[in-house]
Amino acid sequence: SKKNSSLAIVLYRCILKECKSINNQMRLQLPINPLRWGSGSFLSLQSLHHTTILKKLLPTISETQKIFQTAPQEFSSNQLKTLTRNIFKSRKVAINDEQEKLWIDDAFAALRVIGQQKNLSQCSSRAVTNGIQVDASAVYLPDRSDPDGLEFVFCYRLQITNFSDQTVKLMGRHWLIQDGNGDIQEVPRNSPGVVGKTPTIEPNQVYEYFSGTQLSTPKGVMKGSFQMLIEEKEIFDVQIGAFSLDSSVANETL
Repeated sequence: SKKNSSLAIVLYRCILKECKSINNQMRLQLPINPLRWGSGSFLSLQSLHHTTILKKLLPTISETQKIFQTAPQEFSSNQLKTLTRNIFKSRKVAINDEQEKLWIDDAFAALRVIGQQKNLSQCSSRAVTNGIQVDASAVYLPDRSDPDGLEFVFCYRLQITNFSDQTVKLMGRHWLIQDGNGDIQEVPRNSPGVVGKTPTIEPNQVYEYFSGTQLSTPKGVMKGSFQMLIEEKEIFDVQIGAFSLDSSVANETL
């Protein structure tokens, strides 16, 4: 219908506007699930591939658009705009009102996901040390926080991917957690494992875990390192890039 067509055009322009507001490269991530705080597990590399993530974030789009097969793992503003234009062109001719409504539903879903990904990217980091890649992300938990009592609780997710050709074992961790006043909490170097485990990560394997921290200010920043044992012989530090803790950034779960 004419009304639906007009709405689709408005949504298309809104999506392009959201894409334009992206300043840096934005990697695709699934939302952080706070219920997994305190847990850890191994993942396959395929589970972190952009096509796998897109199928979960936008199932009705990713399964019908071949263009996603060549989409990058990280998106710039221009790449997202190009992707949006191509999808819009491919769906421009709707056969009937029902298909047009599905198209509009997809557009609303895409807007939500772009906003969600922008929020995640604001509180994320990536660092690589000797082939060990560490992706960190954090979200604010308003339900567990008490701003009046100066208690701001955050859940963070760490994904450790072994792109090296050697098996490594995560022996310890070191954290520097700084609040908005500049005060620093330190988790000493070589503090044992993560979430009660010392996982052995083989080449092309991913270990993911969830934990959390509390600040007395609405914003802060975390950075640190993991102490890794190579082939039962040598210990070295794997850097964890600084990532923001920000209570003003919303979190959405699937």
